[in-house]
Amino acid sequence: MDKFELEVVAALRELEIPVHMKGYRFIKTAMNILRYNPSAIYAVIKLYGTVAEKENSTASRVERGIRHALGSANSDFLTQKKVLGTARDLSNSEFLATLAEVIKVKMATDLVSARKSQ
Repeated sequence: MDKFELEVVAALRELEIPVHMKGYRFIKTAMNILRYNPSAIYAVIKLYGTVAEKENSTASRVERGIRHALGSANSDFLTQKKVLGTARDLSNSEFLATLAEVIKVKMATDLVSARKSQ
């Protein structure tokens, strides 16, 4: 597991998204796709299809699984604000795009901090 994947897992755990749900795994897979192809978020239906292929599922099950996992999260709006920078209900695509952006910014910030301390 690399730094990006660890950051995704840390964020999902902080948001208290249940690990045992398929949606949790679907989110992790979607994040890996968005990591290498950020523009995939603009064709979210195609993104669901790509996740479905990787996870041996269907696009509709992926969409529903992610929505269900987000709805089952036990975190409050304060935690969501801390992790994602927003405290409102997000659609699946808004959540995925926001999480991808937050993790990329965090990793870039960590890299700059590490370089300054050397």
